[in-house]
Amino acid sequence: MRTSRLVGFLAALGLCGALVLSACSRAAPGPTVQPTSPTKATSVPTSSSAAPAPAGPYGDLRLGLNSFDAETFDPIKGTSSLGGLLDSPMVDSLLRLDGKKVVAGVADSWEMASDGLSWVFRIHKGIKFHNGDDLTGRDVKFTFERYMSKDAQAALIRNTVDRVDMVDDYTVRVYTKGPQPLLPLSVAWYYPAQGWVQPKNYIEKNGMEYFNAHPIGSGPFKFVSRVPGDSIKYEALDKHWRQAPAFKNLTTVLVPEETTAIAMLKVGQLDIIGVSQDGGQQIAQSGLRTNVLSSQQAVILLKGAYEPDVAGTPLADMKVRQALSLAINRDEIIKTLFYSQATPGLPGFMTEDTVGIDLNYWREQAKNAYNKYDAQRATQLLKEAGYPDRFASSKNIKFYSFPMPGAPFLPKLAEIVASYWQKVGVSVDLIPTDLPSVAPTFNTIRFPNLRGTVIVMKVSGRPDPTQLFQTYVTYNSTMAMLGKAFPEVEQMVAAAASETDTNKRSKMLADVLKISSDAYVGLMIAGVPALVGLGPGVDFPAATGVPELTIYAELVKHRRS
Repeated sequence: MRTSRLVGFLAALGLCGALVLSACSRAAPGPTVQPTSPTKATSVPTSSSAAPAPAGPYGDLRLGLNSFDAETFDPIKGTSSLGGLLDSPMVDSLLRLDGKKVVAGVADSWEMASDGLSWVFRIHKGIKFHNGDDLTGRDVKFTFERYMSKDAQAALIRNTVDRVDMVDDYTVRVYTKGPQPLLPLSVAWYYPAQGWVQPKNYIEKNGMEYFNAHPIGSGPFKFVSRVPGDSIKYEALDKHWRQAPAFKNLTTVLVPEETTAIAMLKVGQLDIIGVSQDGGQQIAQSGLRTNVLSSQQAVILLKGAYEPDVAGTPLADMKVRQALSLAINRDEIIKTLFYSQATPGLPGFMTEDTVGIDLNYWREQAKNAYNKYDAQRATQLLKEAGYPDRFASSKNIKFYSFPMPGAPFLPKLAEIVASYWQKVGVSVDLIPTDLPSVAPTFNTIRFPNLRGTVIVMKVSGRPDPTQLFQTYVTYNSTMAMLGKAFPEVEQMVAAAASETDTNKRSKMLADVLKISSDAYVGLMIAGVPALVGLGPGVDFPAATGVPELTIYAELVKHRRS
């Protein structure tokens, strides 16, 4: 199907030159659209005498994605940081975020018990799933229990929630493993998106295989059809309990190659695409517009460095890992690959959105230690480590690269980093692949596939640092970058997540930050804006902190001249 679509595109080319810890009020309307210069629209009338726009959703919106993630509609199985990438147009989240502030979603209000050991969520009445079933507290309880299961890709809810009880049909009490003051952030419309409310009766009656083929939610779009590895079609509801979309028909199209996506945008076959900074330059030169969704950290992960069977190989040696970091000219990368639009990387998997830590202090630490460029010192460290003679039995270091939603630049970044390493004598096998091929084995404690290898990755912004640590650092996290070498880290992260005193929590977080940074298993490169290219017929909301395009579908508007 992708081949036939490309043929059609080529033919067309010939013809066309987005935290409070107590009860809160409902969310405010979505962000306003930034003003843009006039450009000819393709999906709406352009004449000043044109008839008024239809009252409900109308027209077609086509989003070009560079990855379909794990290509599953099961929210607990999504491998991207968002989780459930394909679900987002058609689901509702228990809570939502307005910047770094938690606001109402499916839950009208939420509050922590006086003893700190449970949270009560009161569910909005009148929400319906696409099959007509009412969304109730039973669905919310079911959702929590699915995210608590061993099958859930992200471990945060599993690590923090003990059990969930029904108070009444529209009230749920969530009992936690000790105080969990940051729990609302975990179930908000954000990362790792463990709040997509799922239909209990529908899934239990039909099974997950049927659900994955015929998914439903309570969101503003409903599923229409899917061509695996090619495209997915959705249709907007004329009315929705939050807001109806502007566009009636939504299609997400898989276009891994950025050059193809840009060309399709130019000829009108796509309306919005994710692009790199280089692609953004090309789009601007063609007279079209770009917009910034969020900032994310580009990082090189040295996988399985602390696993016992990696001992004796290059990545197990601290001096080698430090040398790999020192060999990377981050300033040059920011200036050339990112057109000076990126910022210096933050250590320890932090992002500019993270709260509860002293970002200014860690920026200085990154500048003076973790992000330094010194090729001569890198060469010396490699020599002291006995590289390559000491590791003569080791093959070249395998470096896996792949694009991610919001980060199409990652493969090119991998090429550049590999070239820096080769200049100081490190042998690298650069292996292009895709996210679904490697993501199931990200946790190198559980799976051996990626031990002793390197992967390129983005760290998406999120306010809660304990979420980041429980995604990248702890041994039961998605990435488990420290293996089981630092058991004290497990205790620190758990204690920080349960600490209600913000000053004490900050100290705990700083200690974990230093340990994870000093391990040199995550080489932070830069804070990179996630960009989108816009066709002439659409207006796009201001940035909300999420880089995945599908989450914005309900907010995109028709652009009228």
